[in-house]
Amino acid sequence: QAHLDINLVPGQEPEQVLAAVRQRMKEHVLEADRSLRVQAARPAYRCGPEEPFAVAAREALAEAHPAKPVIVLPSSGSSGPVSALPRAFGRPLVRLGTGYRGHAHTPDEAVKIEHYRLYVKALRGFFEKAGAL
Repeated sequence: QAHLDINLVPGQEPEQVLAAVRQRMKEHVLEADRSLRVQAARPAYRCGPEEPFAVAAREALAEAHPAKPVIVLPSSGSSGPVSALPRAFGRPLVRLGTGYRGHAHTPDEAVKIEHYRLYVKALRGFFEKAGAL
């Protein structure tokens, strides 16, 4: 058994990636039609760094925690409906957070109270800035 979690980038389509996986399985004499189970297939999404929502998120994080640089990840793994929300609402989507970098959704995931407070402060700042857009 194998579990694949393939995060697409803009320009890739789920159907094309699934076709490539099926072809690769066929090349290795694996029966994709019988053994491949797709749990979700969503198109890629990326909010450009120049989008006003992205600028508002960076500014809010910088104001909430001026002692640390804001780290921008142009792409990150997601199992949620990240591509569906901006299409449904016609607005860009950004995600922001504070805390341990690289420990989200791992067995040792933890949140310090200090980071939670910074996150609430950053969210408040972001919503104020986003509300003005």
